[in-house]
Amino acid sequence: MAAQADLAKLRANLGGVKNMQRTPNALFVIDLKTEAIAVREAQRLRIPIIGLVDTNCDPDGIDYVIPGNDDAMRSCALIAKAIGDVVAQGHAVFRAEEEKARQERVEQARREAEERARREAEEQAKREAEEQVAKEAAEKQAAAAAQAAAAAPAAEPAAEAPAEKAQEAPAARESA
Repeated sequence: MAAQADLAKLRANLGGVKNMQRTPNALFVIDLKTEAIAVREAQRLRIPIIGLVDTNCDPDGIDYVIPGNDDAMRSCALIAKAIGDVVAQGHAVFRAEEEKARQERVEQARREAEERARREAEEQAKREAEEQVAKEAAEKQAAAAAQAAAAAPAAEPAAEAPAEKAQEAPAARESA
């Protein structure tokens, strides 16, 4: 039972620290005496400290001092609510700017993808046109070769006929 209570206490006190991605931009402390370890750790990490300082606390080392009674519950609640409201407002502004920047990156990526697709389509069309021109040139060359081949056999028998007559003539002389 005691171990479960200790575990619950640790989760309540340190649960948010477990999931932190980076160090915080500021630390808000209500009672500097009670949270002396947190103040020393923030000073060591050079995290700005906003502190509610009572007459029984030393304000040295606190970056932003808020004079007030840290013993009165209503005083603490009022100051914590005011600081919380400002933080929430700043967080909303930050998230809006972050969302705007994300949308701009998405839009930029979309434009780049469209440009890349357009360039690839142009290059593909150019390659296809070059292939078509090469194909047509090859067809013309094949047709020219076929015409030359067709013209060459017709010329060869005519050239062979005088050669045959020339060969027949010496044979006729020998027989005579």
